[in-house]
Amino acid sequence: MPDGLTDLERSAYELLLEGPPRSVDELRSLLGLGADAVRAAVAGLEAGALIIRLPGEPARYDVRHPQEGFAELLAAQQDQLRSTAAMVDTYVQRYTNSRRSSMSLDVVEVLTDDEEAFRRYQQMQESAVHEFRACDRPPYVGDPEEVDGLGPRMAGVRFRVISDTRSRAFRHPSAWQRWAAAGQETREMADVPLKLMISDERMALIVLDSHDERVRSTLVVHPSSLLDGLIAVFESLWKAAVPRDPLVAAEEDRLSPDDQALLSLLASGVTDAVIARRLGVSQRTLQRRIHDLMTQIGAANRCQAGLWAARRGWL
Repeated sequence: MPDGLTDLERSAYELLLEGPPRSVDELRSLLGLGADAVRAAVAGLEAGALIIRLPGEPARYDVRHPQEGFAELLAAQQDQLRSTAAMVDTYVQRYTNSRRSSMSLDVVEVLTDDEEAFRRYQQMQESAVHEFRACDRPPYVGDPEEVDGLGPRMAGVRFRVISDTRSRAFRHPSAWQRWAAAGQETREMADVPLKLMISDERMALIVLDSHDERVRSTLVVHPSSLLDGLIAVFESLWKAAVPRDPLVAAEEDRLSPDDQALLSLLASGVTDAVIARRLGVSQRTLQRRIHDLMTQIGAANRCQAGLWAARRGWL
């Protein structure tokens, strides 16, 4: 029982609580039970200091003040609760220690197969309920235009993407406009530090690129302090990044005829000396123009610049 009493002890106690002192026979008569059962109940109440035996014969019993009578019972129950809590703490510690190694494996998975990583990526997007966040940066495996993964797939799901400026060289302006029309919020910054995808607050993917382009791996991060940290990293980068308006960006990506000519020459593979001679500028001026052009289009090298131009049909 919650109060530590049996049903019979409680019934006997309530009779004494609401009536005059009574003997065992009187209680037995009122309860309609055998003398041995009632005598055992009275003995239990007396042992628990809930009732007292009055002088005289036959013996009669009366209740102590409930606050005094139940004080010892409450103290005993508190001691039992503390003992149980200590036991549970011990079991929790033993459980944690015994599973610590396996728990670390549950937090992070390592995928070395690109196709499997891409499948998990799609599943993350399609299962997002509230929000999908991503940090996007080169290098890419295959054509990033074919991976329409940055566009919202589920109605009601907020999509936020931080795009590296170098990604401009790999995507046609229409891609940004298409994603914006679908509700994606895009911000841009130079040198995005990692390629990251986060689905709600339950899973993240980190693509790890090595110096050897043939070696790639993807980490799948499940709910943990590591996932919390990755979410915090994304939010910090989001605050630092600059919103990318697809219409303004498309206008900014337009090049003057002179810059288009420079880009064509760069993509053709001729030397800087030849380019400078054809444009009628010094090599120092040419280097400055190349630097400004690369910055404008977000290309890290001439190969990316050529790809950027090809996507716009200029080559």
